[in-house]
Amino acid sequence: MTIRAYAAHNASADLVPFEYTPGPLGPEEVEIAVENRGAGIPPEDVAQLFKRFARTAKARRSGAPGLGVGLYIAKELVEAHGGRIWVESTPGQTTTFRVALPSRAAEQKVA
Repeated sequence: MTIRAYAAHNASADLVPFEYTPGPLGPEEVEIAVENRGAGIPPEDVAQLFKRFARTAKARRSGAPGLGVGLYIAKELVEAHGGRIWVESTPGQTTTFRVALPSRAAEQKVA
């Protein structure tokens, strides 16, 4: 399996089927959410997720491959576009990653 195939498989293995629900957070933002129903993330790990080279204790113990830069890069990209990214997690149930980006209406207002 190539690295690209592994990454695609790993990223999608635990995701719920894709559902698109349109609707901005307000006239200024739109939101993208990805939910995973599974083990959830312990509260003590949530605060560290977007730091460079951060890996959860579970990931370190399991020997799962990774450098801990994916969410750091995602945060940098989202913020570079004027957005924000965050995670909501309930251990033992779900984890939802959310990205809010400025809408076109907000862009047009600035221009």
